Amino acid sequence: MSEKKIYCMNTNIWTVERAMFIFGGILTIIFSLLALFVHPKFSYATVFVGSMFIIFATTGYCPAAILAAKLMKK
Repeated sequence: MSEKKIYCMNTNIWTVERAMFIFGGILTIIFSLLALFVHPKFSYATVFVGSMFIIFATTGYCPAAILAAKLMKK
């Protein structure tokens, strides 16, 4: 039988995809805390971030990734 291996992303370099995961995670935490402590309508921003993750995963298109790629090349 073959061994099952756990997927692990290469953390030796910063790729655009890795930057998007950390950016999205930070935004999700911030908006969740704002929704909890400031106003519940900040939950809509969390839904937006989650939907952008889904769009990025299914289409490969993400405006934040395009911007990050341009910034990382400079």
